[in-house]
Amino acid sequence: MAAASAAANACYIEQAPPDYPTAGAAQPDQSRAAASAVVVEGDRTIDVASVSTGVSAAQPALSRCFGAPGQVELTVRMDAEGRPVEVQGPGDAACLLQALRGAPLPRPAIPTVFRVALWVDAGRSDAEPTGTPDAAPPGGSTTESSGARREMFLVTIVSTRMDAARPDGRPWDEGRGAPPDVYVRLVRNGEELLRTPTVADTPSPSFDITAGRSLGLGPDDEVVFEVHDDDSPRPSELVTRFRVPAPSARDLERGSWEIGPSPPMQRLSITLGPPRSLVGTGVRWERRRGSVRVLEVAPDSPAARAGVRPGDLVVTVEGQRARTLAVDALEALFRGEVGTRMRLELERDGRTLEVEVERAIVYY
Repeated sequence: MAAASAAANACYIEQAPPDYPTAGAAQPDQSRAAASAVVVEGDRTIDVASVSTGVSAAQPALSRCFGAPGQVELTVRMDAEGRPVEVQGPGDAACLLQALRGAPLPRPAIPTVFRVALWVDAGRSDAEPTGTPDAAPPGGSTTESSGARREMFLVTIVSTRMDAARPDGRPWDEGRGAPPDVYVRLVRNGEELLRTPTVADTPSPSFDITAGRSLGLGPDDEVVFEVHDDDSPRPSELVTRFRVPAPSARDLERGSWEIGPSPPMQRLSITLGPPRSLVGTGVRWERRRGSVRVLEVAPDSPAARAGVRPGDLVVTVEGQRARTLAVDALEALFRGEVGTRMRLELERDGRTLEVEVERAIVYY
């Protein structure tokens, strides 16, 4: 369902999310309708009626993954054992995966992807208990980190608008008198989670909208946005820094998160969506000149918790020399099944270290 980018073949993959319908207003004649499924790829001989029946049986559990009733569409990947391993669509991905794993689904001959349309009833209420996968809030999945409760959101920095000059009237690029070269950072508790590319020579840049990230943000976090003027090769100039409360489920319903003004920045536009997820370790890697190098480690992922860092060289995976493994074999090892573990031997700054990573739902 996800393809590796041109830059690297990775098990933690950044990509634009599919455009799925979201839950809408309730319609009484649909509330009892059965789910309908079609095979997208894989075992075309699978009994689609049994898939529809199995998903229909899971509708009550699936409904708890949404904050409102409505017609939704999900894309589900099953392994050859008939076990759902990935879900894409609206709603809380981890909750959906757990609900579908309790459904009586037929076993395909080979890994198979199917798309299913179904009606979901009203989701959880604020009075329901929290902290369990099937009681996730409408903002998406929930993570616990250092005792802080965090909701998961797909955060995309869309654009910002700044004054054409500094508050004292001087131009941004004083030497050339040119407009600023702008980038924006999102920082949580001092850790950079998201940075836009630099857009040159404009006080009103628009950023790459495919570069959103699924991030955990909660009321106990210090969430800071920074707008910078990139003066390379000199150090960048901080235009403004401001703290904001974490987004809420209401922000998610609106799909936007408008921030500002904070002179000389007049507006910062953010979009919010349900988080994207897959099963894996949270590592994005590339093979280059015979070595396998970690490019990125997803925040709050199993790899991050195990101490894997960007720049690490992967020496062995499950005792096998990484450089001798085909790319698809490496991808299969990094993905795996939820709850299974993998052993990595890494090289960092001339030292060798071993870590064990438990595969889990990873938000990207």
